[in-house]
Amino acid sequence: MMHHRKTLRKAWNKLNGSETGLTFESIMFSFLMVMQVPTYLVGIYSWFFEVPAIVKCCNMTAVVEKRISDVFPTSTLTRRTRIFVTTLVGLYFLAVAVISIILLGLRFNEAPAFTIFSFVLCFSSVHSSCIAWCFNFWFTCCLATKLRDHMVMCLQVGQNRECKLKICRNIWMSIWKLSGKYADAFAYTVLFTLINNGVIFVISCYGIIASIRAESIADILTISPYFMTSLFNVALVLEMAHRARTNLGEKFLCSLMAMDKDTLDKGSVKEVGRFMSMINYSENAKITLKGFVTVDRELLVSFLSYSATYLIVLIQFQGKVDPRIDARMLPSNISEA
Repeated sequence: MMHHRKTLRKAWNKLNGSETGLTFESIMFSFLMVMQVPTYLVGIYSWFFEVPAIVKCCNMTAVVEKRISDVFPTSTLTRRTRIFVTTLVGLYFLAVAVISIILLGLRFNEAPAFTIFSFVLCFSSVHSSCIAWCFNFWFTCCLATKLRDHMVMCLQVGQNRECKLKICRNIWMSIWKLSGKYADAFAYTVLFTLINNGVIFVISCYGIIASIRAESIADILTISPYFMTSLFNVALVLEMAHRARTNLGEKFLCSLMAMDKDTLDKGSVKEVGRFMSMINYSENAKITLKGFVTVDRELLVSFLSYSATYLIVLIQFQGKVDPRIDARMLPSNISEA
């Protein structure tokens, strides 16, 4: 334990030994150290509370799948294809771990191995939560698309249109509730992930700007993966939620509005009206994180605007902080004093 503290202190002093004040290494190292405990706590909470809710949502998905013919995306896959997809996903997560080891290990090579391992674990868990969120809402998109196509195809036949519309409306309600339960199950983890990636995005932008000023191409190339990974995670989460909402809300509404009401009987017209009222009531299948924030493309614009604000603050502090003062603020140094 003492060796770990000494090595960690040595790494910190080296990172803060720059005469230019705040550096990408010192800020990122500080942030990664601070975020370790919250990441582990969120992971424990997710395992005991969110994972059971996600499993329940998967069971609900199986029920919905039985009510829609051929809606399950992997239902027609062969055993060989299933093994290939599973292997591909496993290799993907392995690649994430290897890339994170390379990025973090090379940048913070003076830090203890245990610290690097903790950084890699936190990085991989945050990225995994993004992928899990995207897979589930991609599946929701598939359910909505299949149901919409099934509804349009069934209404081309003139018999029992009112009954068919009512069945489609009930299935739509099930998918909408399913998307809401998915969002609630991931809510705290996704909120934490968005905040985490947002801070990394701002820090990496600061590092790239500082490297451009210093005309250091090598630093730009080594910092760019942090920038691209954080932006990719945030954009992926928001884009998949937006697509799920669009497929479940706006496209369904457009399909219902495009129906020729003159060819429908009175009962079918009333059922179309009920269906449209339900979609409007759901605010076009809006997806929220337990009511804290609406997840869509508009949130990406807000994310970029807030990032620009904090980036300007960081740039203003460049060269104005004495690294010796910053180093003395370490808990180990305070305790020794």
